[in-house]
Amino acid sequence: MAKIGERATLPYLREKSAGSFLDGGELGEILLPKGERINDERELVDVFIYRDSEDLPIATQKSPKTSPGNFGVLRVLASNNTGAFLDWGL
Repeated sequence: MAKIGERATLPYLREKSAGSFLDGGELGEILLPKGERINDERELVDVFIYRDSEDLPIATQKSPKTSPGNFGVLRVLASNNTGAFLDWGL
């Protein structure tokens, strides 16, 4: 089962101009952006799932420096009245 903030192996569905769509089960179809193009149309793809700036599930083949429920040391990239922005590897 695919969950936000975790790695999952998801079935490949199809290719579109935005990238590859994967079957996220209850999360629906999850985009793996074109910049992370799959070399071939594999049946299963190992990805990390997170939410994009529009709060939609999105996949990446990169690994974050830490994940929910774990500890990690992250570098602060910027801070302002909104808060601090950390480099978590994605």
